[in-house]
Amino acid sequence: MFIESSGDRLYAPNYLVLVTDGRSNNRTLTWYEAMATRAQEITIVAVSWYITESYVLVPYLMIAL
Repeated sequence: MFIESSGDRLYAPNYLVLVTDGRSNNRTLTWYEAMATRAQEITIVAVSWYITESYVLVPYLMIAL
């Protein structure tokens, strides 16, 4: 994904924006993939949504450093 042939610039930092409902279908695999991504010095920015009891969408923004 973050490779030069796909447009990656070696001098620019890499950011991954993840839009999610905050739930994983496979927590173990999700953890390993997140660690592998961070090992490549890619900053993960997660945007998560949940619905309150009154059916209001509430956004969350989290930056994993």
